[in-house]
Amino acid sequence: QPPVDVLVGCSSAKTVEAVANVANATGIPIISSSAILSSRLGDKAMYPNFFRAVPSDAGMFRSFIEVCKYFKWKHVGLIFDGSTLFWEAMDKSRQQIPDAPKIDWFQPSTLHKAAAA
Repeated sequence: QPPVDVLVGCSSAKTVEAVANVANATGIPIISSSAILSSRLGDKAMYPNFFRAVPSDAGMFRSFIEVCKYFKWKHVGLIFDGSTLFWEAMDKSRQQIPDAPKIDWFQPSTLHKAAAA
């Protein structure tokens, strides 16, 4: 008998992957709202007991790009404050979608320079 019915939490994808491996072995479901950059966690054969409380970044990026296409926005400025993993994942999604807009990235600390240009 597992010690708990479900595990909820973990913000790091690497931590979730490690915990999910143990949870899978014991049949305990794991739910995370933060480990969204890992595409491996979406592999149900590898992580059958893992559930996201939010969509993956790839899913959110595709939706964002489709909104841009719907409104015919060809050049988008995206403000982000985080790791380059976010940018890399978004750019990968953008490259896979035909007619995706050009996206320029701005961190809050550099936004005033871009506005002045």
